[in-house]
Amino acid sequence: MYQILPLGIVTPHTRAEVLQVIRETASKNQVILARGAGTSLTGQSVNEAVVLDFSKHFNQVLELNEAAAWVRVEPGIVCAELNAYLKPHGLCFAPDPATENRATIGGMIASNSAGMRSAVYGMTIDHVLALELVLADGEVITFESLDAPDFAAKSAQSTREGVIHRGVRELIEKHREEIRQRYPKVIRRSSGYALDALIDGNNWNLAKLICGSEGTLGVILEAKLKLTPLPEHSALCLAHFTTLDASLRAAVPIVQAGASAAELIDGIIIKQARVHPLTRDICKQIEGDPASILIIELQGNDAAEVQQQAERMAQALARLAYAVPVINAPSQIHEVWQMRSSALGLMTTLHGSKKPTPYIEDAAVPPGALADYVAEVLAICKKHDQPVSLFGHASVGLVHIRPLHDLHVKSDIAQMKQIQTEVFPLVKKYGGSWSGEHGDGIVRGAYNREFFGEALYQAFGQIKALFDPDGRMNPGKIIAPPPMDSHLRFGAGYQPLSVKTRFHYRDHGNILAAVEQCSGVGACRKTLSGVMCPSYMATRDELHSTRGRANALRLTMTGQLGSQGLASPELAAVMKLCLACTGCKGECPNGVDMARLKAEVLQAQQEKNGINLRTRLFANLPTMGRFAAGSQAKFINPLLNNRFTRLILEYLIGIHPQHQLPTFAKQRLSQWFATRDKPTTAIRKVVLFNDTYTEYFLPEVGRAAIECLEAGGYQVILATLGDSQRTAISLGLLDKAKQKGLLLFKELATLLDTDTPILVCEPSCASALIHDLPDLLDDEALAAMISMRVTMIDTFIEQELAADSIEFNWKKIGANEDQRHFLIHSHCHQKTLDGGRWTHKLLQRIPSAVVIDTNAGCCGMAGSFGYEKEHTHLSLSIAKQRLLPAIKKAPPEAIVVSNGFSCRHQINNLSHRVSRHVIEVLRAFIL
Repeated sequence: MYQILPLGIVTPHTRAEVLQVIRETASKNQVILARGAGTSLTGQSVNEAVVLDFSKHFNQVLELNEAAAWVRVEPGIVCAELNAYLKPHGLCFAPDPATENRATIGGMIASNSAGMRSAVYGMTIDHVLALELVLADGEVITFESLDAPDFAAKSAQSTREGVIHRGVRELIEKHREEIRQRYPKVIRRSSGYALDALIDGNNWNLAKLICGSEGTLGVILEAKLKLTPLPEHSALCLAHFTTLDASLRAAVPIVQAGASAAELIDGIIIKQARVHPLTRDICKQIEGDPASILIIELQGNDAAEVQQQAERMAQALARLAYAVPVINAPSQIHEVWQMRSSALGLMTTLHGSKKPTPYIEDAAVPPGALADYVAEVLAICKKHDQPVSLFGHASVGLVHIRPLHDLHVKSDIAQMKQIQTEVFPLVKKYGGSWSGEHGDGIVRGAYNREFFGEALYQAFGQIKALFDPDGRMNPGKIIAPPPMDSHLRFGAGYQPLSVKTRFHYRDHGNILAAVEQCSGVGACRKTLSGVMCPSYMATRDELHSTRGRANALRLTMTGQLGSQGLASPELAAVMKLCLACTGCKGECPNGVDMARLKAEVLQAQQEKNGINLRTRLFANLPTMGRFAAGSQAKFINPLLNNRFTRLILEYLIGIHPQHQLPTFAKQRLSQWFATRDKPTTAIRKVVLFNDTYTEYFLPEVGRAAIECLEAGGYQVILATLGDSQRTAISLGLLDKAKQKGLLLFKELATLLDTDTPILVCEPSCASALIHDLPDLLDDEALAAMISMRVTMIDTFIEQELAADSIEFNWKKIGANEDQRHFLIHSHCHQKTLDGGRWTHKLLQRIPSAVVIDTNAGCCGMAGSFGYEKEHTHLSLSIAKQRLLPAIKKAPPEAIVVSNGFSCRHQINNLSHRVSRHVIEVLRAFIL
């Protein structure tokens, strides 16, 4: 929502480097901002400051005391990575925000994060035992729990530490009653400084004061955290409601019955989830068209007891909700929580310039008042003709309500301010907190004086002065913030440049709107799962994340990075490590398609600078195939892969010599197809698209596909009509791709009857035909007619088998066989298309099949990317993260299955295991 250009960014490796930066900035009177994942919604993580990014290097576990259940960590460690480390010990750090797979511990402390189970576990402040803090002048202080005598002794010291302890004690004693009266009595409260955590008087721990302080008091060097035993079992009830009000009123009895969580998602977000690649399959667990659902969790260490609790909960809700399925399978539970964690991003996938905007969305009220509070807020929004979307933590009275605004437009900004003015009194009326977990920042900070009263507001200023007398630690947060409509990412002065594009960006209207889909939610910074974003996972560099690239594009296209537009050298540097894997298209909750945007940038760069020899070589792969595949391959293949040729290729075009180049086939698929005996009967016609790889390199994949289809009774029309233009698109040769793609689509159209499917073996070719070429072509009708017919070969066969349209005679398991093991590595493009689920289902039909997944992301090859000398190290690093360890761990008899040509090549080269296309495997087990 906000944007401020920093003075500079530092990524320290050690505490010594942190102290050096603090002292150097002190000597220059520069502002300091410590930053984690930068997922703040209210402007806390932006300032005209020297930014300390701890997430890249300063992110280690320092000490674990399993017996005492605490851990000591550096502030840049990601919550999910910490919990992955703790899981084998049966422990966890309990606060679990939806952003836990990229939220750092330092950021969670600074914003006092909570999560979906805060009704049981509270907020981050409840789990911080001690903090080591460096102040603005470089002095290091440790804050930990002190009893009254120890605190008195500390306060009596003449040191800076003594001054701070003494000053805090005096302020607490002076304002104790005011604090008791003014601070809201709700679990979720994250406004102002946490003075209410210190009014007890018997136990003093100034680390609590740092929680929720938004980096305004000091920089965390390390944190000692309380740990919680992991519950052994859980179950979910998915309660479906016909009205929002009914779901909100059900929250209190649900929590009273022992639920650890009751999370609300409204119908708007559910509709978005049903079409998003990341969540559409999960939504099959949702029945009908609910106005809202509550995800209710029960936890415990006895599986039977948890099951009984869930069933009792479902029975109790039967009179309130029209469906309450109980979910016990761990995989399904994980999927439901994945949908809930994606709610924030799904909310902002709405097309158009109006987006759900976070400015009244974080208030928390007593749960018993939640339904009435929400009803009044919705009435205000309706009065202003503002539709809303909402989700959140019904169990603790916090529902994130977001009206839709276009922040490019002054009248919308004015309306946003007016709605905020009208909603604020309702929070006070119901005894709530203006911020329940996201903090004050710029968007809410101006209300702290009125919310807490003049006396406490002045006390906040005195707290700030005790810790940071020169005001250098992230100023303008909590006290004296700038106006909430200042520093907006959009707004006054936001003027797009005129940018010529080849793609139409029909889903969004134009390229800038496609880029602005990035809301900064930062899902591309996750590191433990999924595909997105392989370059960030390997480098931990924001510049090489989807969000970093989207921000650079947005700044470029609005003239904030010069006037060269997409042809700027700065943008070329930002894009150079993008693998164009399309992981972001499938996994970014906002659906940012960086692969397409990179192609557009490459097109502009090459228009300005020309096309280099390497790009021309890879782009002409189909032409080389026509020349090299066939009888002459036996002469060309040895020549291509001898040491001398590889050294020449390294020198001339920068192909790394360690890579074995793919060998050309000695017989093209089309040649084999033309000369073989064809079946005389068939139940239905299908078109098999003969892509470059099956035609010129691996015709055995195409042969297996044809034989499987014919075994199912299909007449196969082999469409040898030219390349899918995947290579041209990925290399930014969009004019060429458009011209040849149009001819291809016209030729394909001549082969189609009313319901003829077009089947594709190579995932990257399928994505080109389904997603990219249709948006490149001008003829929308033709593009739609072809793209809607295209499907992956394994998807088609599995769906036909599931519908009982065909059947296969399977080979029986051998006398010496017990099970048949298959290890699947899904191509990135196929994960975007269908999640790779059809490959799994198809292999599971093979008798005695045991199917497992590598759960790896990108293999690192990504077409020509991995061959390029400057990218080889990164390509190898990506493969080593999850793919190669998974293959090494697999049983030696397991058949490695991957549908991607590049994936198979990478696996074969690096693991010395032979990887096969699923259709080859299927053919081997059909009689």
